[in-house]
Amino acid sequence: MAFPYSRSQADWQNDAAGGTPITEAVMDNIEAGIKSLSDIFALAAAKGDILVATSNDTWAVKTVGTDAKALVADSSQSDGLIYKLLVNANIDPAAAIAYSKLNLASSIVSADIVDGTIVNGDINASAGITVSKMADLIAPAVVASWHTATGNTTGSANRAFLCPIGPILVPTSLTKISFNCVASASNWDVGIYYTDDESTFTKLFSTGSFAALGTGVQTKSFGAQVLTPVAGRRWYLAIATDSVTNTFRGTDPNSGLKWYAKATSFALPSSLTGMTTAATVADAPVLHGYAT
Repeated sequence: MAFPYSRSQADWQNDAAGGTPITEAVMDNIEAGIKSLSDIFALAAAKGDILVATSNDTWAVKTVGTDAKALVADSSQSDGLIYKLLVNANIDPAAAIAYSKLNLASSIVSADIVDGTIVNGDINASAGITVSKMADLIAPAVVASWHTATGNTTGSANRAFLCPIGPILVPTSLTKISFNCVASASNWDVGIYYTDDESTFTKLFSTGSFAALGTGVQTKSFGAQVLTPVAGRRWYLAIATDSVTNTFRGTDPNSGLKWYAKATSFALPSSLTGMTTAATVADAPVLHGYAT
């Protein structure tokens, strides 16, 4: 197309000062350049459009990406660029993004934590995790088994003894109670008690009167009795005899746990109150309960 010369442009071709004139060919090149730039600029048709080269001297429009997407290099694209969401794989390890810049509030879920990586030291002492949340806890096979016999407990007619069980954290089903009989001339009764106040002891179960089979370890089996954990509740294995000549193995009661004894009717009653804390091995029998 013809370049629309102005008067001043015509004077450039006839420079009176004798300078180098602008020839028609030069003006044609200027015109062609302006036309090329005009055509390129016309490619942008919407907000956010940018001009990119697809090859040597070849231009195209890159339409703006959707919200939150960044423009990144991608050699698989014809123009070498792509709008995409930035994900972990796009971030170079050398970026060293500060932890404080990560918005992690309420976003850590179970899937983010590798199994087996949390240890006891990672859990705050004030976490207050309830037993019901500990699905993998297993009821112990034996309760009160840490009490080691150190002497003999002498029975007396119509006297009940309570042997403490450690904390019950999960429902525990007992089917046997054993004790070590030193001498037996009459009848016995074994059972299970609990207390919420260390004042009143309530019987969960007892076998009822039975004759010991002889000396040595005696085990009495019975239908399953479930010890259900309750906050603040303590559990005890119990034994009673109707003869002062019945003797069984006992232990030192000064271990931090409390043994109790009381003269009462035989067999073991439904509840016990006014119990006396055991002070010597004479009032602290060793009993073992066995869980299913």
